Amino acid sequence: MKMPHRNQVLVIVLLVAAAAVAYFPAFDAGYNFDDRPLLQNNPQVKSLKNVPHFFASKDARVSWTRGNLKNDTYRPLQSVSFALSYSLWGDRPAMFHRENILLHAVNGVLLYFLLIALLDSTGAALLAALLFVIHPVQVEAVTYLSERASLLSMTFFLISICAFLASQRRETWFNGYTAISLAAFALSLLTKETAVILPVVLVLYCICFRDREGPAIKTVLARTWPYFLAVLIYIGVRTASLGQIAQTEALPLWQRLLIMTEVFSRYLGLTLFPRHLSFFPEINTTPFALKPAYIFYGAVLAAFIGLTVWLLGKNRRMAFFPAAYLVAFLPVSNIVPIKTFMQERFLYFPNAFMFPLVAFYVTEGLGRLGQRHGAIARYSAMAAAGLALVALTARTHVRNRDWQSQETLMLNEVKVHPGNGKAYYDLAVERFSRRDYDGARAYAEQALEHTTHNIHLAPIHNLMGKLDDIAGRDESAVQHYRMAIQMDPGYPYPYNSMGVIYARHGDFKQAIPFLEKAVELNPSSAAFYTNLGNAYFRNGDRDQALAAWNRSLAINPNQPDLRQAIRESGGQ
Repeated sequence: MKMPHRNQVLVIVLLVAAAAVAYFPAFDAGYNFDDRPLLQNNPQVKSLKNVPHFFASKDARVSWTRGNLKNDTYRPLQSVSFALSYSLWGDRPAMFHRENILLHAVNGVLLYFLLIALLDSTGAALLAALLFVIHPVQVEAVTYLSERASLLSMTFFLISICAFLASQRRETWFNGYTAISLAAFALSLLTKETAVILPVVLVLYCICFRDREGPAIKTVLARTWPYFLAVLIYIGVRTASLGQIAQTEALPLWQRLLIMTEVFSRYLGLTLFPRHLSFFPEINTTPFALKPAYIFYGAVLAAFIGLTVWLLGKNRRMAFFPAAYLVAFLPVSNIVPIKTFMQERFLYFPNAFMFPLVAFYVTEGLGRLGQRHGAIARYSAMAAAGLALVALTARTHVRNRDWQSQETLMLNEVKVHPGNGKAYYDLAVERFSRRDYDGARAYAEQALEHTTHNIHLAPIHNLMGKLDDIAGRDESAVQHYRMAIQMDPGYPYPYNSMGVIYARHGDFKQAIPFLEKAVELNPSSAAFYTNLGNAYFRNGDRDQALAAWNRSLAINPNQPDLRQAIRESGGQ
């Protein structure tokens, strides 16, 4: 691999400094959304003794308070990373954020070194690495602590590619660099499933960066088959651990593919014009409806594919980057269904291939401009490009302010999408957690006004019921809980809340069936079992009470008051 020129240390310092400036507001940010069940409230990552279990037990990877996350992903090395960080810093989110920013800067440096070899242009490699580090669309992947997986997986991913390139300079197909590359690939897979694209990326490299005619298929497979074998092994282990492949039930494949043409077009727009950044991108999927805009979206995707094919004939090396960009979308394309269609964090891997494409043609254009119109024109264009980088850094800096807390993030969300009921609901939950019940009610009422889908209305009514419950308006609370159950019969929380109200009034005939339904729907909730045990005990059924309480302790052992209640009732 060709190494960078003598100013490589300066380049590394520049990339790290650019990351620090762009992400400075995130140095002291807090926890957001899944950060809480995966990290803050997850007892599993608070002891290094649990590290071996992360690879085999889904219960060991995810907090008991959010069992619905357990079947989503197999990312044991992310949990290992959280456990190591927690052993160093404890419950200090600022330190976790600083680690994420450092990992992001390291990825920028690794990308620079890789592109030195691929582009044979220090200027293009540096510009691409800078874009990767400071572009605003990267913020969600970097500042969202739950996306530590993307950052760490990218680190191993880039190391694997670099080692693979180095291995191609050796006489034998398997050598020390090959071993390093395969080991890094395995670590990348165990950190995030997106890394499954690497074997295809290596095939594209073999086709685009070798001799003029390209190697024979047999030669390409001889170089890459161990990586495909690693993917098959990984898929087997992941499926055995999670018990499933897809995250969720899905729309028919043809509908998902149509929706993804829109998502692809919007991703391109966010990369070129990073405005209206959003944690909840508005993609209408339910109910699905055909619309004329899909013709435009399909044309955008077709044009991008056409560009890739054209480059194969015009500049085969540069064709590698748009082809790899397309491949990088496959894990999030919903061919294998996942829970969401569009999130800015899904661009982290594709951007590693888009920014080099942009940087190469920008630097090429600057060079040609200088040749045709002289140094003044070239330097003027370079100054404009520099101002664009400064503007992108400033936009990233501002976007990181949005990520200071879940509340600041959602306040920005309602500015971008004032009709987004989910954002208002999350603001209501945040105010509720701070015991600002008037503020919670105001946001909950706005959430009701802007929400139409039953599955989203159910938690809003449940929250309204809690607010009425706290205010002593039991009758109104019960009405909201019944409405929540009507909206989504599979939503467990209103059943639990209804049961608690009836138990409080001594009506165990109604309380117990509701509490039993709650634990049936969510058997991973320790609180539900505790409430059910309390109702059994007050109704005179000591044996069933002890069974429910012991089940609660099995889920969450850290309940000293419950242990005391069991001892006082004669249990063990």
